[in-house]
Amino acid sequence: MAQAEQTPPCQIILDLTDLSHIDSAGLGLLTLTHRKLSAKGTRMVIANAQSAVRDILLLTNMDKMFSLYDSVAAASQTSKTAMIPHK
Repeated sequence: MAQAEQTPPCQIILDLTDLSHIDSAGLGLLTLTHRKLSAKGTRMVIANAQSAVRDILLLTNMDKMFSLYDSVAAASQTSKTAMIPHK
């Protein structure tokens, strides 16, 4: 993440493939990260959200803050992108 903040790309894809659930702390972290990146002119989008996570993102209107994509490939076609690998 530090590297992305030094020379920000236009877009960062957050690949949620391995995330099976999300709670209020996770939603808060997404919101905080969105604010910090937006201030630097970088857009964060979400790819590969499993159905339970996607449902929570939709229920909490987070889809208004982040674009949701079914794949990293679909998300990466939208603009200059940096991938943050999940560990």
